[in-house]
Amino acid sequence: MPNHLPQMTAFDLSERLLSYLGGTPDDRAHGDIRRAILDAYREITGLNDWTCLIQVGRLFLNAPYDTGTVEYDHTGGANERQMTLTGGTWPTWIARGYIRMDAVCYYVDRRISDTIITLSETINPGSDIASGTAYTAMQDSYELPADFTVGNRGLPENNWWGMEYMPAAEWLAYQRFSQSTSGQSRLYTFTADPKNAGRLAFRLFPPPDTAQTIDFIYRRKCRDLRVWDVTTGKATVTAASDVITLTDGGTFTAAHVGSVIRISDGAVNPPTDIDGLYPYADERTILRVTSATTAVVDDAYGSAYTNVAYRISDPIDIEVQSMYNVTFASAIRHLCFARNRKELAEATANWRFALELAKEQDMRNRAEERAQLFESYYQRLANMPLGPLIEST
Repeated sequence: MPNHLPQMTAFDLSERLLSYLGGTPDDRAHGDIRRAILDAYREITGLNDWTCLIQVGRLFLNAPYDTGTVEYDHTGGANERQMTLTGGTWPTWIARGYIRMDAVCYYVDRRISDTIITLSETINPGSDIASGTAYTAMQDSYELPADFTVGNRGLPENNWWGMEYMPAAEWLAYQRFSQSTSGQSRLYTFTADPKNAGRLAFRLFPPPDTAQTIDFIYRRKCRDLRVWDVTTGKATVTAASDVITLTDGGTFTAAHVGSVIRISDGAVNPPTDIDGLYPYADERTILRVTSATTAVVDDAYGSAYTNVAYRISDPIDIEVQSMYNVTFASAIRHLCFARNRKELAEATANWRFALELAKEQDMRNRAEERAQLFESYYQRLANMPLGPLIEST
């Protein structure tokens, strides 16, 4: 069975929108089209729990550390808000953790060395602490995947029913006032990541008393669109080989990994989608760029082609069968809005209709639901929740 599945690309969607505008390929039209596609692309993620965007994540949790004793110099030392450890070595994860002393938590700013850290500018003791003070270092903040949007409950290794979600304020109250310093993590929330702007963090309570993992289901973002249309040069492939070579000035870059590359059966016209003027002879996805002119694709070519036209474009990261029409309709709606076109209301109505059809097509479970003995039924789309199916966060 072939490894490659046909893809819908950024170029394909651009061509369809250009046709919608009447086929006028001026720079302004291309700019408006690309912005509309990106707006639709960002929007589609949050409209439903699309099956193709559901992902499994895993966090690796760290055990508490309390070897040695500490001293804190609030100001005027080698580093502002410096905490020095004696008789131990700060763990590598300490910059994402906090120090607990006398039931109060102080977050760490930086790990300076094996024995020196600095504390948060806003959450610190406020005055010096004498040497020989006992402490416990713990981590309750874990960076979520870069493509994370919405998550489900955490599943620790030894808790079958999983953790309980708490709003951030309630989670903080547990962290601040509970006398439990560590144990089986049972509460979680999502916040901004304290170390990386634009990222989100998984916050838990209490921090685990042993190193372990937490698995969770989440809805990911779509893959970024960066490569729209690359056609410079010619391409050559050999039958039964998964290597493609560019000539006549064509080059691969690292950005092309994951992009779709299509080759033509001739040397003049770069290939289009199968419904375009110049349907492609073969299509593959680039797995690795091995040099400026060679790349490895996801399946061997069935035929040889020498010095033919080609096109590279990023895939639209959706399941085409169910989600393409709603993505296209959304892009038209955004294009109408940007250009103040009179058919905006009609485009919005079409988009809403396409969205309902897409949700229905994305119902992957066709198992019968048992109503009573000898009777069964399929859940109707009309009875499905209107919002996302992932538990509210």
